Amino acid sequence: MGVADELERLASLHREGTLTDEEFARAKQAVISGGSPSGTAAAGAGVIAGTHLEALRHQNELERLDREWDRERERYMVRGKYGTRYVPSRGMAIGMGVVSGVFGIFWMLLATDITRNGLRSTTGGGGMGGAFLVFPLFGALFILAALFMAVDTYRKAVAYGDAEADYRRRRALLLARQGR
Repeated sequence: MGVADELERLASLHREGTLTDEEFARAKQAVISGGSPSGTAAAGAGVIAGTHLEALRHQNELERLDREWDRERERYMVRGKYGTRYVPSRGMAIGMGVVSGVFGIFWMLLATDITRNGLRSTTGGGGMGGAFLVFPLFGALFILAALFMAVDTYRKAVAYGDAEADYRRRRALLLARQGR
């Protein structure tokens, strides 16, 4: 392959986005400084430039895959109490559901007891009877909200695990193709 053909191939890779501007400039300089287009010097330079270009292409693919994973990983992150972001886990989702559910049950039992005592103390079934019935419902709403959040976090944890396994598999294939 001649120097002109090699330069055209580099330009094509640069247009496709396989090579960054810096990689393109380095590879182009390597091809140009490789010698005259005639004889074995040009052939040797073409082989070296082709090998170097292939290594750059593999490195670029690996970096692209890593950047894509960083962006995709952000989709699965969960925002914590103080705005910190972290990767959800299955255990965290189950623990959150159990603790929140126990709190909701405790609230309902306590509110029901207060409601019963409050209804007994009102004389003649006064206007407060209906208001006391609302408090146990807050516990039920809390349990439903906690269950929804726990299921959603668990779903995200499973999806994150699957996506991470896929990323690691694709990365291992790229590294195997590079011979690392």
